[in-house]
Parts: sequence; structure tokens; C-alpha cells
Amino acid sequence: DIVFVEFAVNDYGGGDARKETYESLIRTLLQSESSPAVVIVLCASESRDGDTYRNMKEFGEWYDLPVIDMNAAVWTGVDAGAYTFESFCPDSVHPEEWGHQIMSDTVENFYRCVDKLTETASEDDLTVKPMDAEPITRSRLENLCYLDNSAMTIESYGSFTESEGDEDDHFENVWKYNPSDNEPSPIKFTSEFKNLIVFTGAGDNQVTYHVRIDGGEEQAITVGSGDKNHSKHVFSSDTAIEHIVEIWVDSNSSNFDFTVGALVYN
Repeated sequence: DIVFVEFAVNDYGGGDARKETYESLIRTLLQSESSPAVVIVLCASESRDGDTYRNMKEFGEWYDLPVIDMNAAVWTGVDAGAYTFESFCPDSVHPEEWGHQIMSDTVENFYRCVDKLTETASEDDLTVKPMDAEPITRSRLENLCYLDNSAMTIESYGSFTESEGDEDDHFENVWKYNPSDNEPSPIKFTSEFKNLIVFTGAGDNQVTYHVRIDGGEEQAITVGSGDKNHSKHVFSSDTAIEHIVEIWVDSNSSNFDFTVGALVYN
């Protein structure tokens, strides 16, 4: 019935990509079959008025959604001398127990405000309206799905094998690269999509891997050592059609651990 979308404390930065991802999520919810009421929650951070905070607030205004602005509430108290920001967020971003209680109180207050409005609001006022606003960004990532090795048909495994993810992986069913002195060969599959994002992970060494779509130009992508949740948007189109995808490890990284965790698409 209701979905709260939180601009979380670690969601700062990311530029246009983060902004597009967030709007795609908002639009996915607003267009979903259950037609939920959507509420944006803006958390507090030491940056106070950063780009990400202002972007998320803009989406609330653009789509005419209620916004619980924790950032404004917390800093109002700080400016009034009621408490320090450090007492709310000791590490500058993560609220401690008292900070989470304030978050709980603001959500509770939101419900009280809505409840009071229902005393005078018409039935039309209380109905969730269909979304009719055009997106601010390209919003290419609406209605994303993901595939792992439990739901994919692979034409050729190349230097990869199906495996269960270990405790460091972010997905349960993955494709692990088999390090070797031989020239790495690609894993190959065919799938229908408009957009494709590849999630990968590296071990103790930095790994460069390649992606090729429909036999076209190779994309070389580097994953930092120890990065177990690296994502790369490798393809974008306006129409979902069938594509042939090949992924392989660069020969200079042939002896390093590498994992393809999941393929995210729409």
C-alpha cells in the first residue's frame, strides 16, 4: 500500500548515474501494478546541502510526492543549539540509536499529519493518481530484472564455471573465472534487453575484463582489487531485442580471481 524510498546516508555522490538510478526506481514504483503511495525519506548527513540531497528533493517536487526531510529537521535542531550533529551521527553519516529514534518519530508524525488530512480531504484527494510526468533524467533503468546462473542458458562457458557465491560475493549463484596460463576464453549467451548492467567481483588483484555485444567493439572494464560488487552499464538502447553477449578476462589478468555475479537488464 505504501513504499518509503530512502535517500540513505551512503547514497551521496555518483553524479548523473546515481540521479538516473534513483528516478528510475521512483518511476518503477509509481507505475507498478499495486499502485502504492510513494513517500521519499531524505536522511541527514554532514554535507547538509549536497547535490544528492537536493536532487532527491527535486524528484519529490517533480512527481508531487510527500517528502520526509530528516536533513532539514536535524539541522534545524543543530542550528538552534538543541544538540550537536555528532550526537545524532557520530561518524558524520550513520545515526546512532537516538538518531534512529528521531527517524522513527518523523515517520510517525507523517502518519499523524495524513490522518488529520483525511478528516477534511475528499475521496479524490486520497486516491493515488497515475504518473503522468515526463522523466527529468533519461530514466533508462526502470523495471530492472536480474539473472544469475540459476536462470540463464549459457551457450558457451569458456573459462568460466557455474558456482555458488561465497560469503564475500553479493549473489548466491555466480560464474567464476578459472585462472589459467592459457588465453582466457569468453562466456557467451543470448538474451533480449534494452539495457544491460554487469555485476562483477575481483579477488586480491585488480582485474580487467572485456564485454562485446553482437560481435561489435570490445569494452575494457577494470575492477579494483577486493571490489566484490562492481557494476558497469555496458549497453543501452530504446528497444528490447535479442543480443549476443560475450564476457572474458583480459590476458594480463588471466591468473587472477574474478567473478560475474549477475546480469541486470530491462
